[in-house]
Amino acid sequence: MSLMTNAVLNLYAITLLTVLMGYSLRSEWKKDRQHRLYLAMVVTTILALAVDILSRFDGLQDPSFPLINRVGNLLVFSLYPLLPSLWVSYAYCRARGDLRLSPFALGLLSALNAANLFMVAASQSTGWYYTIDAQNIYHRGPVYPFQHVITLVMVAWSFGITYRHRNNIDKRALFSLVVFPLPSMLGSILQAFVYGYAFALVAAVPALLIVLLYAQDDTIFSDYLTGVGNRKKLEAVLREKIARCSPRRTFSFVLLDVDHFKKINDALGHETGDQVLKAAANLLKSSVRAGDYVTRYGGDEFCLILDVSTRAGLDRVVERVENALEALHRSGALPCRLSFS
Repeated sequence: MSLMTNAVLNLYAITLLTVLMGYSLRSEWKKDRQHRLYLAMVVTTILALAVDILSRFDGLQDPSFPLINRVGNLLVFSLYPLLPSLWVSYAYCRARGDLRLSPFALGLLSALNAANLFMVAASQSTGWYYTIDAQNIYHRGPVYPFQHVITLVMVAWSFGITYRHRNNIDKRALFSLVVFPLPSMLGSILQAFVYGYAFALVAAVPALLIVLLYAQDDTIFSDYLTGVGNRKKLEAVLREKIARCSPRRTFSFVLLDVDHFKKINDALGHETGDQVLKAAANLLKSSVRAGDYVTRYGGDEFCLILDVSTRAGLDRVVERVENALEALHRSGALPCRLSFS
């Protein structure tokens, strides 16, 4: 594929990603770690596509073109595992909440990226990944597939994270976590067998759009403080549940408020009050199933919308909430006692 054709297609993909990035930078979006990771994936893909253009000066003999070709390929191979690395971090963030990577996960990601960088550096003299001959023509090396193996390991890792925490992930976010790696994985396989275009990078564009539609663009339905659904989400879910209701398929609605919340604010300050609300939201989320909903009605009031049709089922939910409260109190994570009415 010619330099011009690659450049046009890559620039088209960059334009689409720039639109996604602009949309993602809207002022009303929360700038938490999840959103920063998403933006990092978009920026990384834009950078990789731009650098890929530099690596397409194959066979061109102008005095400056061989240097551009060598620098471009060096950067492309160096950056290649960065996007799947960010995706593993994003999968952890979506599956487990806004948590940092464990030392083991961080160490393994660092080791995989370091192994790739070592291979890139060694290839400049050994040709393991690739060589560029005297005619400025690129050739794949004998261990070229190793880079794609690294990517597939990270993709499999992200699937494992998603599967392990599937019961704690919202359905829309779960869909994006499952689907996102598939286009990039298919692109990596195509790129391993077909030379001439950056299939894996271009495949990341629809994958990032899927994440935007199904996981990222949920802030309109999210409470800014606690991260659970807001009043708008509550009304939307209730309308859907009522529309689907039948004598054989019903649901349950629970309204709770935090006991003595005004006293907590007055005695310990609004910062502690916010901490209590966040703890209450996380506790409720951990006490219901993935298909159930936790929303903040307003102030210190929360709502649970549950696929439960019997009093016994409701009693089990209440028991899980009470057990979670006891565990929270034993941990000493809050400076005050949390309870619900």
